[in-house]
Amino acid sequence: MVDRWHVGFVDLSHGQGLLGQVEGRTAQVVIDWLDARGQKWKDQVAHVAIDMCTIFKAAIRAALPHAVLVVDHFHVVQLANAAVTEVRRRLTVQVRGRRGRKGNREWELRNRLTRSAARMHAAQLDPMIDDLMALPKQLGAPILTAWNAKEDLLDVLALARTHPDRTVIADRLFRFYDWCAASGLPELERLAGTIETWWPQILAFIQTGITNAGSEGTNRVIKTVARDAYGSATLNPNDSAPAAPPRERAAAASTPLNFEEPATTTCADFLRSQADALLACDFLETVTLNGQRQYILAVIEQSLQPQGLCQDSRGDRLCRFTYILLLRMRP
Repeated sequence: MVDRWHVGFVDLSHGQGLLGQVEGRTAQVVIDWLDARGQKWKDQVAHVAIDMCTIFKAAIRAALPHAVLVVDHFHVVQLANAAVTEVRRRLTVQVRGRRGRKGNREWELRNRLTRSAARMHAAQLDPMIDDLMALPKQLGAPILTAWNAKEDLLDVLALARTHPDRTVIADRLFRFYDWCAASGLPELERLAGTIETWWPQILAFIQTGITNAGSEGTNRVIKTVARDAYGSATLNPNDSAPAAPPRERAAAASTPLNFEEPATTTCADFLRSQADALLACDFLETVTLNGQRQYILAVIEQSLQPQGLCQDSRGDRLCRFTYILLLRMRP
């Protein structure tokens, strides 16, 4: 069975897009792919941007010890917002004895609490703070504390690409740690511990401004294509004919693909045969309404445009790839 997790390697500096993709999500598969590129290629890698994953961190340290490891700031912000949400949910249950719902002001402010104050108008920001202070003290005050700690962390990240002095970074970082330590909230203490663990990589982001937005964008396109192909009942996405009976579908799945390249016996061989045209590919797992588990291979080719993926012949070909491989991989 094909592993549902894949690791993609994306060029973030020279616009080459997806450099490679390997099956699995372990440090060893990352090390093996990098080692296969050769020492001369590896010596040219100066920075590596990742999310906050210890697997990738260990792999890069082993295969590219000279490279500067950078943590993408999006995942740091996501972690801070998650801490604020956890504080709000826990305190709502403790004070109200149930989950938040309409009519509970802290629940109604849940989305605004995760927005950056720098992007909020005063007409939104000031009433939010007033509403939190108007809540019972054991509920509103801790939520406001968590929100302030999150904003202090965002102030640290906002220094990226500004070439700040180290004293400015230290001052803002201390302010964040001080909020977390004085709060007495376990969620903020855990957040501070995570930031301390990853601080060298976060500091590298502040100093370089490098992110893994390219790899995140590639993953998003893959998932979008897979969603568009889900539910296709015929080989032609423009054909509205009803789905064939199970026996006919099974027979169609065993029929060789009638494309430019001859049919291959494995998915790995198929991807190699299309290597010149592929930009990205990934497997997604889904469960149908009747409980059947299916695995979908989403493929992106160089000639496809962001819009109208199924409007031309190559777009139709993409949908046919996704559908036929879905049938072949049914357990």
